[in-house]
Amino acid sequence: QVSTMPPEPFYWMTGICGVMAMARLPKAIKLHLLQKHLKGRDLEFISIAELQKYIKDTPDDMWLGSGFLWENRHAQRVFEILKRDWTSIVGRESTVNKVVRKIQGKKKELPIGQPWIHGVEP
Repeated sequence: QVSTMPPEPFYWMTGICGVMAMARLPKAIKLHLLQKHLKGRDLEFISIAELQKYIKDTPDDMWLGSGFLWENRHAQRVFEILKRDWTSIVGRESTVNKVVRKIQGKKKELPIGQPWIHGVEP
């Protein structure tokens, strides 16, 4: 026994804290995923055959890729991001990612433009 105090209040508080943590967990996971997607992702490339398939109906148009339909929630997210310093939301590269990148011998790629814009719709 670590303390001379009765253990029952500690058991009760442990249970209450556990219930509160479980109640908050879904929203915490959702927030984590939103912030994770704001860090950007690797570029994706398609083959010429796939591109020709996409533009066969409208050959005079320029195909910019597949995106998503913007809704009010996307505009609100962008507004909230632009209101403050977006680097505080996105954060820096994690230590694990740095170590993996160094082991693989890759250089850190500087993003072109704002990488967070691609994470507005996770």
